[in-house]
Amino acid sequence: MSLNLPSLLGNIEQQFGSLPAIRQWEEGDKTLNWKELIGQVSNIGGVFKQLGLRPNDRYAILGKNSVTLASLLYAGFWTGCVPVPLNYRLSKFEIEHLLRDFSPKVIFTCEDFLHLVDADTANGLNAKLVAFDPVTRPSKSLHHTWLEDLQALASQTPMNHPQDDDVAIVLYTGGTTGPGKGVCLSHKNIVMNALQISNSMRPTKDDIYLHVSPMFHSTDLKATVVSMFGGSHVYVPQYSTEKIIECIEREKITILSLVPAVLIRFLQEANFDKHPLRSLRLISYGTSPMDTQWLKFCQEKLSHVGLHQCYGLTETSPYLSILDEETHRFALQYRPELLRSAGRILPSTQVRFVNEERETLAPGSIGEIVVKGPQVCLGYLGRAEESSRAFEEGWFFTGDIGKLDQDGYLHILERQKDMVKTGGENVYTQEVETVLLQHPWVSEVAVIGVKDPRFGETLLAVVVLKANRVGNGNVNGNVNGDLDLDLDPSQCVEHFIAFCRDHLGGYKIPRNYQFLASLPRTAMGKINKAQLRTEFNRNNNP
Repeated sequence: MSLNLPSLLGNIEQQFGSLPAIRQWEEGDKTLNWKELIGQVSNIGGVFKQLGLRPNDRYAILGKNSVTLASLLYAGFWTGCVPVPLNYRLSKFEIEHLLRDFSPKVIFTCEDFLHLVDADTANGLNAKLVAFDPVTRPSKSLHHTWLEDLQALASQTPMNHPQDDDVAIVLYTGGTTGPGKGVCLSHKNIVMNALQISNSMRPTKDDIYLHVSPMFHSTDLKATVVSMFGGSHVYVPQYSTEKIIECIEREKITILSLVPAVLIRFLQEANFDKHPLRSLRLISYGTSPMDTQWLKFCQEKLSHVGLHQCYGLTETSPYLSILDEETHRFALQYRPELLRSAGRILPSTQVRFVNEERETLAPGSIGEIVVKGPQVCLGYLGRAEESSRAFEEGWFFTGDIGKLDQDGYLHILERQKDMVKTGGENVYTQEVETVLLQHPWVSEVAVIGVKDPRFGETLLAVVVLKANRVGNGNVNGNVNGDLDLDLDPSQCVEHFIAFCRDHLGGYKIPRNYQFLASLPRTAMGKINKAQLRTEFNRNNNP
């Protein structure tokens, strides 16, 4: 039995070739059946050959959700080349850092993001630059090549036959001290995780999956199971409640996957009396649990729709557990506390809990979640030391603290140290603190997450200003540290936000600040973030 993605695509073409693969996001968009889509993928494989890409070579992709982006990903699976989709919300500086980390031979970027990856960047990496999805008819350029021009000259290329444990894709996750880590997922990882979630998702050839979450996120791999059973896809380039409702009704979407913050926005903005969304059968959410009030509201307004909460990490391709539809309905009626759990562990997945010395704890104990299963990744790209710490004899040390209750439900009690999840994005606070500490007014800073009704959590920077910048509660200085302004600490906020913009992606920039004379410390002299979280989350509650 082959557990690789080219074989899977070949099977899909053979079994479901005449069925729809791609449906319209907006009226007038091109539609494709599976035979046509895989023909397009094979053609892009021919482009890869023109560009000198060979099996195991890495290439970057920068773009919003689209059929072209999906085809570029599939073409990597088809040819044995390794796609590395990048987060377009990062700054130019951060993207360049990641590119240097994995050394792509080709950089594919949609026209919208040519300002983030320009010819100078590509030349510095000795990489070719190829643009796709032009806003208007593509014009000749001295600085990059257009994908569609290359496609016109390319022929289809046959399927590659990789080993199941070969790297299929590299996905970057945030790092606690600087650049993110490239997570190497194998063909087997992705195919097996699709099989693991198939019993809960129950896909059929009639399913239509709406891709709302950005495709550089590991959560998008969930859609593999829909393809596996002959279902079809719609790609959403930018969130709009109005357009999503229009698409659900026109295309008869059956599965909607959203992070909690976006799902709450959807529930707030949609008029379900006018738009009952009868085709929808499943809403899948993840990255964190949701408030019970919103789940109750969703069940009241969309009683025909099931709910799934998925827990996992990029390193687990991505899922470890699911709180399924039946449990949601049971919990809403009888046991609401289960809605704070992450559900039950997926088949063929082992879990144990360890203390700080990595000693296995007794059943029911609270400890670090450690897992083993076919979805656990190969390791981190070019980071042997970090890989050896996180992966040991097939076990992955997640960094998340949790427990398994007597009914087999997994409870996540504390997130990975210092990480904040805001609007579905992972933010590692030490990275933000490192930037803020470069500001000439900042003596100390602790960045934490505080509850937010829209984003789940939002960033709060707790700042101690330098003594020579403070007089009677005022800060004397401009953004460069020159003493020619008389600012109240609250006025520093604008300067800090502007300063961060040069170094961080927008979602990593704190918009909320508190100023203290000193930061609380533990007995070991470390900043006591737990105390800060408790205090400011208490103050943040209505």
